[in-house]
Amino acid sequence: MTAHDHPRPGAPAPEAPDPGALDPGALDPGAPLARSSRGPDDPAPGERHAQAVELLPDERRAQVVELLRRRGVVRVNELAAELDVSVITVRRDIALLSSQGLLRRVRGGAVLHGGAVADTLPGVTPQRTPPVPEPGQETGPASVPSLAGSGAGPADAVSATGTGLVPGAGPVGVPATGTGLVPGAGPVGVPAATGHSRTADASAATRHPGIAAAPPLPGRPGTGGQPGAGGWAGVPDQEAAQATIGMVVPSLDYYWPDVIRGAREAAAASGARLVLRGATYQAADERRQLSRLVETAGVDGLLVAPTTTGDEGEELVRWLQGAGVPVVLVERAATVGPHQEAMESVVSDHVFGAAMAVRHLATLGHRRVGVITTTQSPTAPHVRRGWRQACVELGLPLDGVPDLTTVDQRDPGWPEALDGVLDVCVASGTTALLVHSDPEAISLVERCQERGIRVPGDLSVVTYDDEVAELCDPPLTAVRPPKAAIGRAAYRLLAERLADEDPQRPTHRVVIEPRLIVRASSAPPSPRPA
Repeated sequence: MTAHDHPRPGAPAPEAPDPGALDPGALDPGAPLARSSRGPDDPAPGERHAQAVELLPDERRAQVVELLRRRGVVRVNELAAELDVSVITVRRDIALLSSQGLLRRVRGGAVLHGGAVADTLPGVTPQRTPPVPEPGQETGPASVPSLAGSGAGPADAVSATGTGLVPGAGPVGVPATGTGLVPGAGPVGVPAATGHSRTADASAATRHPGIAAAPPLPGRPGTGGQPGAGGWAGVPDQEAAQATIGMVVPSLDYYWPDVIRGAREAAAASGARLVLRGATYQAADERRQLSRLVETAGVDGLLVAPTTTGDEGEELVRWLQGAGVPVVLVERAATVGPHQEAMESVVSDHVFGAAMAVRHLATLGHRRVGVITTTQSPTAPHVRRGWRQACVELGLPLDGVPDLTTVDQRDPGWPEALDGVLDVCVASGTTALLVHSDPEAISLVERCQERGIRVPGDLSVVTYDDEVAELCDPPLTAVRPPKAAIGRAAYRLLAERLADEDPQRPTHRVVIEPRLIVRASSAPPSPRPA
């Protein structure tokens, strides 16, 4: 992330309101779910696998209901393995069947309303299971309750109403059209796949100046899904539920509002609901917010800018990997597992942005260019690496020029640190500085004016973030990360992951280039007195 990205002290960031509330009859999200077992009438695993390969979507969903009828309880992961589809596909099937009144979601799996397992789970009122129709017997249409009030239910499980199957037909209420939940076209949008490349430097991934539109998000059947005369798979559009995406960012006031705006606009365009939480740059707080979204709000996927360093950050990354819903990291990158496989992410290319600032200053004639970053910014290492790479590439000296990490401008020690920076600039003949971030750069310019150091005459200044840089006097030249584009691309990548039936879909990492905005704080260096 960028300078924007260092924590601002004060009271914890407020949580955005979450309009979704649990149904009164929803299962306790923390309740354990009994392990399912293969029923006496079930095919052996190998036989099930062979059958699942050729199943059409409606046939697959019929099999889900049939397995529930036989066993009384199944788990999402077990269904995915037996039907030879991805966990995401099973969740979509479960959501559709739930919207048609055939199933009810619980955490971790699916149970029959009136089964013995369901009767033992807390928060469940046992319901009588309707009899299974005899062959040829007509059944009334299944009721299709609105999901508008239950969109915040637990995430990974379902319970069935006990409605049986008419032999030879799909589940009641599911038209046997053979139409799946995913539009026929393949995933569109973010073309930034790097496959399983594990290059540590994010700048090695493909950069993208523009991102195409996201596909309709099918996390749950609803307004963002496949259109048709009868709504999604026969569910009326006005009664279908929106897909729900959780988003957790470390600040709701600096840098992140534009990222949020981009994600919100992309979600609205595809008919999804975005549930926002603000954290405080602390892994424990982020874990708490994420757990609530997954276990209570029943989100279909997560957009998150987590803490990734330190013991707690590493544990949080492992938790995200096993959260049970797709995750896209925003302005963060992380690897997991013994092979250090990358998690899906969308980031600004801060290394490229910092190098672009150095090249701009070198073009103006500066030969001694320093860099200043703050101690707690996750973006600082990337900015420093870009500065160093560009200086080496251009043959600019590194010895003697400021290469400093300081406290930020809110710290009581900032005035002393700032004078130390300027003292080094004067002593070393440094004529240009790259400063991360805007508040520190503005404060530095003010102190230069107090000390009689002219900006840009004696010292050119380029800031990194461009949140408030143009409000300085003089307006600051700035590197502007593509914040809104990051939010849009992150949502679209998550939407594609949810829409893709392929369980072997490769990991995607999207890297988007910042822009350099040239203003009045950078100019050619003044001639030095002889």
